[in-house]
Amino acid sequence: MNRAPAYEPGTRVAVVDMQRPTAAFRVFEPLARLACGLGGSDIDAHPWTAVEDGCDDVGRASLRGGHVQVRTGTLR
Repeated sequence: MNRAPAYEPGTRVAVVDMQRPTAAFRVFEPLARLACGLGGSDIDAHPWTAVEDGCDDVGRASLRGGHVQVRTGTLR
C-alpha cells in the first residue's frame, strides 16, 4: 500500500468510492458512469482494495446497490 510518511502503522484510515451498481440497481449504471465521467473519476479504479490489502481490522460496507463502497482499517 502506498502511503505518505505521516501515516504510521496503527493509523486508522477510510476510503469511500464508487463502482458500477449491481443487482437491481444495475439499471442506473449509465447514470453512474456519466456522473463519474463528469466528475473526472474512474468508476473502475477500486481504491478500497488498498485498504483490504494493507490494513488489519478491515470494516466493509456497501450502499446504493453496491455503487458506494466503504472500507476502514488500521494500517499495518
